[in-house]
Amino acid sequence: MQNLATKIEPSTLPSEDGYVVHVDGPLLTVRVRTESDDDFEVRARRALSCLVAPNLGDRVLLARLRDGSSFVLAVLEREEEEAELRIASDRSITIEAPAGRVDVVASEGISLVTAGKLSASFDTLMAVGQRVLADARRATLVGGVVETIADVLAQRLKRSTRVVTGVDQLRAGHADYQVDKALRIHSENAFVTAAQVVKLDGENIHLG
Repeated sequence: MQNLATKIEPSTLPSEDGYVVHVDGPLLTVRVRTESDDDFEVRARRALSCLVAPNLGDRVLLARLRDGSSFVLAVLEREEEEAELRIASDRSITIEAPAGRVDVVASEGISLVTAGKLSASFDTLMAVGQRVLADARRATLVGGVVETIADVLAQRLKRSTRVVTGVDQLRAGHADYQVDKALRIHSENAFVTAAQVVKLDGENIHLG
């Protein structure tokens, strides 16, 4: 019986490891050492799947194709164990989990920085932490119902403007308002009632 199997030549040469000796934007120079201890350098691009940006001195996995092009497939080792791992891409990145969830966990902090627009869409947002710090030139929050639950809420503002078209209610055990200069309260009808004592104290009091 005739053997119909066809030998398929590999499209690439065997992968090899080397060390990054030069970084020129998307191009990398990798120094490879052969079994005879002869060093040679290869100009390579970072493969699309290699999201960790290589640094100088990194040990990387290199693939050289038969068409003459070379790619860095992965970062294998980095001498500085505390050095930052930077995930970088020259195109947009989407992290998607259609049937699951995505967790971002960090012990020292999480930063979001953008020169463009920051958009967030959610059905339920839950934030749990000891401290939340947000710094923005302008922030807009739009929602059907916004509820804040906290033991202590402190705000420091240069200027505050609030417009309520419906009913504005305050329920408190004690309410203390202190104004350095002037306090003006105006309405079509005003009612001040107390169960026991109403006291007006001032250097000059004008009624009517």
